Amino acid sequence: AASRMDKESMYKLGTLLELGEHVPLDYSHARTWYILAARGTGDEPHVRAQYKLGYFYEFGLGGESNMDKARKLYKLASEKFNADAQYKAAYFLEHGIGCERNMAEARKYYTLAANQNH
Repeated sequence: AASRMDKESMYKLGTLLELGEHVPLDYSHARTWYILAARGTGDEPHVRAQYKLGYFYEFGLGGESNMDKARKLYKLASEKFNADAQYKAAYFLEHGIGCERNMAEARKYYTLAANQNH
């Protein structure tokens, strides 16, 4: 299914590779599948893949660390109501990671995440 560009299959394959479930652990290939899923397939991108890709960029999993890309991906996923991404976006804003510190925006994203029991 992943070869047919189904974003959910791409995300699931990325997860299997990230966790080393039923396949050897491979952050580099997991990152590739998350990139493809996060782009989407002509429709909406896979929001959880956007979050996971942000995490990979933040911590340099499967490639170079890139805080600016991580921040942008967290913001995109947070706009689609992903509570984990909302929390990460808030943290980046609070601490000025990949952006200027902005406590008002940080509070907004922390509140959005908290409203989803994060």
